[in-house]
Amino acid sequence: MIKLMEACLLGILILMLGLCSAATFEFGSKVEVGDSDIGRLLYNCCPSVGFWDTQINPGVYDQSDVVYLHMNPADSVVDANDVRLSSYNTLPAGSKVTSADNDINKPLTPLPGAKIVFLQMNGDPGYSLDDAVYLHINGLTSSTQPNDIRLTKVSGMAAGTKVINLHPDNNMPINPLLGFPVPPGGPIATIRFFNANGNYNAADVPVFDFPDVLYLDVSIPGTVAYGSVSVNDVRLSL
Repeated sequence: MIKLMEACLLGILILMLGLCSAATFEFGSKVEVGDSDIGRLLYNCCPSVGFWDTQINPGVYDQSDVVYLHMNPADSVVDANDVRLSSYNTLPAGSKVTSADNDINKPLTPLPGAKIVFLQMNGDPGYSLDDAVYLHINGLTSSTQPNDIRLTKVSGMAAGTKVINLHPDNNMPINPLLGFPVPPGGPIATIRFFNANGNYNAADVPVFDFPDVLYLDVSIPGTVAYGSVSVNDVRLSL
């Protein structure tokens, strides 16, 4: 009995340490060499992306609208555990929606042409640690545009902020990383989560919920880093 109690306490301690360490990094930060979350196993999730039209310009996506990674394909409203990619009032980009938040159950308008893209910052070919990452709203264009959302910090402008005409990163050439809706196990980048609390459903499938951390996992199938947290991945939730 004593050994059983010790084992239970050890398990609880490990879980608590996992939960605490999972929340130590900022939204939009990139995984770097030596970070404590490197190597964590990641699970696929297939969110869509949409916006809540706050009606300042009805029917048009604009600076005032809040953008979400939407986790439930069965509905088109803001649900608990959806992730804000832009801030809402005092709730920052990267925060998860709770049932007590004012934006719960707000209608979502899909952004099916949106893509996650990167802007080369140092001239190196391909995607690297220095490159800026965006949610690019108009998939038909090949440069940043107003109302694109920075998913990493860019030239002192925080992750979760939107591009406007006068910003230095407006109208800059971009390269694609991921389209929406997210394909399972995308070829170069996909959205995955670390199951921080170990929750599974009845089918033994990991469940994304409030303690979990969402990543843009940038890795290539067949490599050691594929499907786990590795350098250059982007943290997409708090």
